[in-house]
Amino acid sequence: MARKISDLRQYITAYKLFMLEMNVPRQRSELERLGFNVMADGTLREWNTKFKGVDEKTSRWDKPYIWRRTKEYGIPDDMVSIQNILSHREAFMGQQQRPLSFREAKWIWYIDSTCEGFWGSDSLIGLALQYSEAELKVAIAGENEEESFKAVDVSFDTAFHNVNALRKRRSANMNIGGH
Repeated sequence: MARKISDLRQYITAYKLFMLEMNVPRQRSELERLGFNVMADGTLREWNTKFKGVDEKTSRWDKPYIWRRTKEYGIPDDMVSIQNILSHREAFMGQQQRPLSFREAKWIWYIDSTCEGFWGSDSLIGLALQYSEAELKVAIAGENEEESFKAVDVSFDTAFHNVNALRKRRSANMNIGGH
């Protein structure tokens, strides 16, 4: 049986940095900046060796998002979808200080599609990161899918309820003001 990863969140973050072609010293620096109690360089090198073995079907989603390649990833490439993703991408890059991946763009699109135009960037980005990380826990760390997504689905349900309530209030206010 494979050895359990002691800090799964750091492992996932190190993978994302590896996909940005960062070497061990740059990964270490970035992980420290993000507040991790960084693993030994030997552990990071061991992880990078594992990351090199991640299949292309999985790893292609973790490359930096390029808008003109959206359709190749099954994300709609209509003007509104791309504008929404690009708008949230700017907020994402400011928040995360790294490029958005195709996996994260996919989740931004999925979540934004549930209540288009009503999600605040912070809430949307937070959920997209949680879903992306849940997906990666399954894909590269062998976590159970249901367990990996359970807490994120609860977070989504709560956030969606709040966004939907806001949408309904705005709609009601528009109806009142229009009469």
